[in-house]
Amino acid sequence: MAKTYKEFMDNMQVQYAGFERNAEVVRREGLKAGIKPEGLGGYFVILRHPDSVTEPVAEFASKVKRAVPSAVAYDKTKLHTTISDYDLKPLAEFSPEKGVLDVFSSAVRKIKIWINSPPINFGNLVYNQTTAIAPGIPAGRGFFDVSQSFVEEVGRRGIELRSPWGAHMTSVRFAEAVSADRLEDFFSLMRDAPAVGRSVPEYIDVGSYRLSKETFEFDLYERFKISV
Repeated sequence: MAKTYKEFMDNMQVQYAGFERNAEVVRREGLKAGIKPEGLGGYFVILRHPDSVTEPVAEFASKVKRAVPSAVAYDKTKLHTTISDYDLKPLAEFSPEKGVLDVFSSAVRKIKIWINSPPINFGNLVYNQTTAIAPGIPAGRGFFDVSQSFVEEVGRRGIELRSPWGAHMTSVRFAEAVSADRLEDFFSLMRDAPAVGRSVPEYIDVGSYRLSKETFEFDLYERFKISV
């Protein structure tokens, strides 16, 4: 967990720079399977963005899937920015428990009394060997304060969570390895990847998810409107 706002911002910039470097690796070596055969399930607490932000990203993600058919592209109902996740394990081993979801909802209910929606400025979509994201730069401390407050509030309820490494929005996960010589359409598409722009998130969602090589699904437990 980043202990300070500066540590969070510095680490996030390092992670984003890694995407830029790894794009060169993709152009040489191609994509890798970013989803394990057994899939992944877990709990999530996320920020949900307005349709004006998610619709263009989802449309572009669908174009990526046409260029890379084995990819899992997120539609507008799946696009989000993670506050935290928990208990990630193979799909066959994960079964959400109401008690855990209630803890997360209770923590959100506590912090939403005083928080405002944290604006995030998203840049052009970038990629590495396993995923494509819209890198997000928080406009001020809002995102850091919201995520840290939630993690700390859940910690007081007996569950230890990890903080997010960044304020990004994942748009595509690559499910299978694809050699670079089969990615000409993908590379051409990504050269024209649009800048996403500014988002003022509308909701905090609590629930669980299921990720497989075919799909990414949410089970929403509770949604909280946040003040702008």
